[in-house]
Amino acid sequence: MAFGTLPPALRTQRTGLFNLMRNIGASIGISMMGYLLVRNSAVTQAGLVEHVTPFRQVIRDHAQQLGLAIPGGRAALAQLVTAQAETVAFIDNFKLMMFVSLLAIPLVMLVQRSRRLPGKEGQAGTLAEA
Repeated sequence: MAFGTLPPALRTQRTGLFNLMRNIGASIGISMMGYLLVRNSAVTQAGLVEHVTPFRQVIRDHAQQLGLAIPGGRAALAQLVTAQAETVAFIDNFKLMMFVSLLAIPLVMLVQRSRRLPGKEGQAGTLAEA
């Protein structure tokens, strides 16, 4: 679709520009998703940690079972909270990517087929192969 309207002499230059834009777009997307993952993970962890206090009855009921009296038990609880926060952050990122994809689907309808000039029917096979 990207090369259908170009004359053959310009296709090599267009290929380089197309690949450059694709790589820059992918880099920006990966950077944004990485940033959102770290940010959402920290925000979610802060929200979860608010509920893990020795004043909550649930924590007191399971303190012996979880081994919270020793540092290793508290470290295991912190690791569990961190894992849960990261899971929520991944779910949020995948939801965002889903919504962006759903919003991009109608844009496919705007893509038009390239118009072939009269007398260019012999080149149809070469355009399909490119």
